[in-house]
This record gives sequence, C-alpha cells and structure tokens, in this order.
Amino acid sequence: MGGYAYNENVGLTVATSELEANAVTLAKIADVATGSLLGRNTAGTGDPEVLTTIPSAVQDNITRLGTIAAGVWNGTIVGSAYGGTANGFTKFSGPATAEKTFTLPNATATVLTDNAAVTVGQGGTGVATFGTTYGVLCAGTTATGALQVIAGIGTSGQVLTSNGAGTLPTFQAAGASGANTALSNLASVAVNVDLTPGTAGGVDVGALVLPFKDLYIAGSSGTPGTNNFRFTGASTSGTRTITMPDASGTLTLQGNTVTGTGDVVLSLSPSLTAPSIGAATATSIVLSGGSTLQTYIEGTFTPTVTLVGGAGNTIPVYTTNTGRYTRIGNQVFVDIYLTGDGGDEGAGTGVFTVAIPITSSPSHPTSYFPVGHFANGTAEDPIWGQIVSNTTVIDFALEDVLNNLVAMTGAEQNSTTRTVRLKFTYEV
Repeated sequence: MGGYAYNENVGLTVATSELEANAVTLAKIADVATGSLLGRNTAGTGDPEVLTTIPSAVQDNITRLGTIAAGVWNGTIVGSAYGGTANGFTKFSGPATAEKTFTLPNATATVLTDNAAVTVGQGGTGVATFGTTYGVLCAGTTATGALQVIAGIGTSGQVLTSNGAGTLPTFQAAGASGANTALSNLASVAVNVDLTPGTAGGVDVGALVLPFKDLYIAGSSGTPGTNNFRFTGASTSGTRTITMPDASGTLTLQGNTVTGTGDVVLSLSPSLTAPSIGAATATSIVLSGGSTLQTYIEGTFTPTVTLVGGAGNTIPVYTTNTGRYTRIGNQVFVDIYLTGDGGDEGAGTGVFTVAIPITSSPSHPTSYFPVGHFANGTAEDPIWGQIVSNTTVIDFALEDVLNNLVAMTGAEQNSTTRTVRLKFTYEV
C-alpha cells in the first residue's frame, strides 16, 4: 500500500509523508525520565535525543555570561555584545511586606540616574552642587531653569531684600520699609503708634556716650513748625541733669553730678516775661548781665483781722476780705481790700492788725510806713503800718490832730460803711 507497510515484527508502519501536520503529540512519543531534556548532543542532524545535561553549544553561550548556582548569578557584568552595558548594573529592592510600584520610564522616556543632575521638570534642582553652605535657594531665570543660590548668607540682623525683577535678592541691613537696628533712617520712617519700652522703667533714651541731640515736642495745637517745643543742650564739661518733676510737682535742676547745684539762666533781653512758676527754693535765676532773681512766688491769701490788747473788743466783719501777693527774691508785694457787710461793726481799744502771707525777715526794720487808707462812714484817712521782725501780721496807726501817729483800734471800723485798702511791701 502506498505509504503504508506491514512488518510482522513491528506491525503496520506509516511513512512520515502520509502523516498530517501536528498529528503526533508528545503523548505518542516514548516516555522520558524526570529532569530530562529533548535535544541532540550528537554532531550533525539526526533524531532527537533525551538529554540529562544542557547541550554543549547552549552551555557555551551561558558560560560566556556566567552561571546560576542555587539561584545566585555568579557571572560578570553582561557585555554590550550580549545586550548589556558592561559598566554597571541597576538593583531594585522591594519591601518585605508591602507592594511598591516603580513606573519606568517617565512621560519623555527619561530614566533618572545619579550620573546627571535631576532637572526642575523632573522634580529636581537642576544643579549638582549649590556652592554656598547654608545658602538660600531661589527659582531659576525661567520656569524650568535650574535653581539658584543667592550670594552669601548675610550677617546677624540683616534681612533678605528684593532688588527688583530679574535680579536675585540679597541680604541687607533692615530698614528698607521700617526703622533699622541703628535707627539711621528715622527721617524717612513714619511712626504711627506710641513708642513704648518692653519693660516699664527699664531702658533709657540715649546713653552717656551716645546721647541724642535735640528733642522736639509738639504743642497743644500740633501744628508742625509753628507750635512746638525744642529741648537742646549747650556745650558742657560734664553731664547736666534735669529731674522732672517729683511727686509734689517740684522741678529739680542739677548743675553737675557731684554737687547737685546749679542755676537756671534766662537769656531774654531786654525784658523777661514769664508766668507763675510756683514755689522755688535754694535756686536762683540769673538774668542777662549777671543780676540774680531769687525765689519768685505769687498767690492769694486771706488777710484775717484781729484786735490785739485793749478792752471791749469786737472784731469787725468784712463782706470782701481778699489778699494778693507777689514775692520776688526777699521782697513781698501785698494788696489787701476789706469792705464792711453793713453790720457786725468793730469796737474796743485793741490794736487793729491784719495777717500777712509770709513771715517777715528776722532783720525787718520795726517802724511805721504808709500802707494805704481806710474809711469809716463818711470819714476817710491815710493809714500807716508796722511789721516787726519774724511776724505774720501788720498793725496800723493813724494821725491825730497834731499829726502824731496813734494806734488804730477796732472802734475805727464801727460804721456799717467801712473799708480798708492797703498796698505795701516788706522784707522776708
């Protein structure tokens, strides 16, 4: 039969030409032992052989790369002839308990390595080193340009200041928009809040070796240039202290730090106009030309009337009982005005006396001097006064028909219409 043969020993045989493609399966092939390979070690072309080792030609190629023993590659770096780089390798080490995903390459097929600087577009800086330790980074000159390091790291107290578009910022002394540490730019700085120290009474304005020059304070109207006060210091040989004022309102002027004495010099010429400056002691005001004005005081007082000695005394009462005085140095100028109240007339032979504002000097001369006039009813006469030393009253006398001075008594003010008008000076 064409393509078929029968042999009594082997049975029916079929020529391979008669077999359909893929008709013979592995199951129809003879059994092979575990760990065997189908291949051919015999030289030349021939039937397949069951092998227990890798064919020598294949083994030769593997040996060129290296061998794997117990799961460990013991070969050398794969050469470029076999698809390798021959100069390195990449290791991916995964975690032991959780899955991690590495996506390679990126959208532009770029794989990041440590052989080149990572660009800004890749999430890096674009530079391999910064050159300045502790430097400050700034963006590049373009949106994707390499980062830049500003020049230097500044010094203590400096601030990072913009130098405008297209230029890196730099460290500069503070004060471009506010007061700097040295306060050298105060003329261009607006102070919009009260200046207060961090601790009450704990700091000074200025110092012994670094004092301020002039101090300007606005007046009540707050008009610049026309309503203000200027405090300025003259050239001195030491520190001059002004203590302003104590709890009682006293202003202390200290000429120097050793003796605590000094003068207030008013260089107004040709005249001095000043308001009341209140009580002042142990000081002097030196006017132009060297003359001295000591202790200026002015005020009001109550000129209390008393009757001293005599008999049958009734002190007259006055509706108006006013007294004013001014002390300049050791002289006191007094103005007294008394008017009756239409009743409570005076009587008796006691000497008429009135209180004075300041005790008289121990050396005050004891004698009568013209002090004013008095009225009792329709009569009006001049009046004389006497102030003895170390006293606080003045007593009065009148002229009799013989022009002799006689004591003025309470009976001289016994009319419902009565007045006493005095203007005199005395020494303290």
